[in-house]
Amino acid sequence: AAHSTRGDFDAFAAGFTIGPGARKPTNLMDSMTAGLCASAESLLAHGQLRRLAGFASEIVAHYFPLTFEHIRSRLAAMCKEDSGLQFPFGGISLYPACTFNLGLHSVCFGHTDGSNYPGMPCTISPFGQYNATLGGHFILFDFRLYFKFPSGCTVALSSAGLRHGNTQLAPGDKQYSFTQYCSGGLIRYIAYGFRLVGPIPNAERDRIDAEMGEGWEAQLGRFLTWSSVLVDRKKLYDLEHC
Repeated sequence: AAHSTRGDFDAFAAGFTIGPGARKPTNLMDSMTAGLCASAESLLAHGQLRRLAGFASEIVAHYFPLTFEHIRSRLAAMCKEDSGLQFPFGGISLYPACTFNLGLHSVCFGHTDGSNYPGMPCTISPFGQYNATLGGHFILFDFRLYFKFPSGCTVALSSAGLRHGNTQLAPGDKQYSFTQYCSGGLIRYIAYGFRLVGPIPNAERDRIDAEMGEGWEAQLGRFLTWSSVLVDRKKLYDLEHC
């Protein structure tokens, strides 16, 4: 199994993003071998995974409606700029990228995903043959909380902002997982008029972030509160039916 800062398991990603050193967003599958690409296409076409991808996207629309609309608008602009970019599940899910953690023990160390967009929750779904009472619990280290995470469940959280991971599995158990996410660099690239951030001075970045609604206050402000949830959902509904 491969070793990374997240854990000791093999994984591959699909969709599009902008990685370190890249000059523009690219499709992740473009750099795959033919064999791995065929495996990825088979998984992306799997009916149950497609339903799960859509369900996870709808979680964001339901509980983070202002975030959902903000990201949808950004990604629509990106696809208008570059029509060759491919969502992993087409129009089923809003997320531009996903990762398949292939196990056999997809247990993550405590970590944050610093390259993800903080204001857009990522979604994590585990699968496999494991006893969720004995192991595989989901941990939120900052809150000193953990909870059972049975196969087929989905959690949505700001993976860039919250340190998270799993407890070990019971002996002989197997676990895989599926995540969907959006790169922070991708959203910034779009917000900056399809420009790389690197050459731009920090003061200018702060100005653009404030102007384009990409600063931390704006990102946090798009998360709902229980007092605003119905109003925020209506805003998204009205945009979809205007």
